[in-house]
Amino acid sequence: MSQRSAGACGNPGESSSQAGSDFDTDRCIACNSAGMARLEVKDQFLGHPLQQCASCQHIQVAVVPDAERLQSYYLKGYSNRRANHVDSRYLAIMARRAEAQLDLCMQWRPLSDLRLLDVGCGYGSLVAAANRRGAIAEGLEIDPQAVAHCRRLDLPVNNVDSEATLAEAICERAPQLVVISHVLEHVTDPARLLSACSRGWVMIEVPAYDVEIPEQFDDQEGHLNFFNLASLKSLLVRLAFEPVVLDGFGPSMDTYWRARNIWKRRLGRLISRDHFMGRYSSHCSRGIWMRALARGSRCAS
Repeated sequence: MSQRSAGACGNPGESSSQAGSDFDTDRCIACNSAGMARLEVKDQFLGHPLQQCASCQHIQVAVVPDAERLQSYYLKGYSNRRANHVDSRYLAIMARRAEAQLDLCMQWRPLSDLRLLDVGCGYGSLVAAANRRGAIAEGLEIDPQAVAHCRRLDLPVNNVDSEATLAEAICERAPQLVVISHVLEHVTDPARLLSACSRGWVMIEVPAYDVEIPEQFDDQEGHLNFFNLASLKSLLVRLAFEPVVLDGFGPSMDTYWRARNIWKRRLGRLISRDHFMGRYSSHCSRGIWMRALARGSRCAS
């Protein structure tokens, strides 16, 4: 079976996969290696064993759910589950993480008058923070409940209905900086989405995964891809992006995820009065998040 195409801004919706049907993923979505080994852990959608790349250690589903199944999951179960957690505490956490992400971007690009697009912007924390810092920021979001929340706040956020639509919208807007935070792990074709960003800069945040920490896979939250630093770098380099930042951030995976360290988590949260122990900007090679700031191959500056 052929590898899915990355697509390009000329026609980002094209893919070599069979649209609307399940298909086997026989190559690593990150480095394009064919050396994939099955794991004992099963995916949450179809119950197939996850598979891991022998080269970059990327983990991904073996069979991608069809578009209808994914649409139903994200617009119903996922949307409702997230909406049930949206309160002042949740929004404060998202705002603190957004500020940390923008601080990283500003080390390399001033935000004043910068055209910024937040892809999968959720409840709009980063869009609001970027505009306060002088950027010309807008967001794209699939979740209608999140879009409705943003519009109540008069944030410039538009609803999109598919991965292909996201890629097309990026191409149409040609932003100078695209933020893709906690999105690549959910999409069937990360390369297609990233290829649409090649005319500017991109800031990516994804959760970090380690197959040796089984607790991470108890609730997969709809993830199709499970990145590590090597696989995220492989994906960026394969698409001719130039990473200027690629690092782990936040509390360590071992403290945050391992059941035996529950007392450390509780103590850290008690002292910091924060779910992530206030470590939004903290570098940690085994942090629970990975951030990349990269220049696209067609970026003029």
